[in-house]
Amino acid sequence: MEKARECFERAVDLDPFSVRAHRSLGWMLHLARRFASAEQWLQAALELDREPLQTQYILARVYMSQRRFAAALEQAERCQIDPPNSLGLSELGACLAHLNQREEALKIVARLSRMADDGYVESHAIAHVHIALGNIDQAIESIARSLDEREPFSAFLKLEPVFDPLRGDSRFGELVSRLTL
Repeated sequence: MEKARECFERAVDLDPFSVRAHRSLGWMLHLARRFASAEQWLQAALELDREPLQTQYILARVYMSQRRFAAALEQAERCQIDPPNSLGLSELGACLAHLNQREEALKIVARLSRMADDGYVESHAIAHVHIALGNIDQAIESIARSLDEREPFSAFLKLEPVFDPLRGDSRFGELVSRLTL
């Protein structure tokens, strides 16, 4: 992880206006649980980015990892576009769940499920909202589906802080052991 961080820092040195380098470094620092540094890089990316959806999505996640739910909600609301983006919706649903707006979060789970009927929705996006709601069984099922579907995001199960509430569950451990990277 440290070598990858150094690589992205060099990329930023080479092109200080690279949104992708700033965002990638922020994401990597988030995975390393260096949230304050992640926030700084993501804020820098937002200043450079004209279409900041991905950056806002990651920043919302950083804020949630810090338990700064009001700030996370603000970013998640900025991720709402038409047509809806499943990852942005999952961030919004998780924020609402953490802010004790359970009914609204459940509506987002239902909306994500309806979207999945018509097209592709990342299973880990649904898992994220279930984790925030405390629906561990449903979260585990969604993560298993994400592995079965070979979602690229599954590669981050071992690192992603959003999955921390599941780390003590033997079923999650079994899912992580299925990763063959």
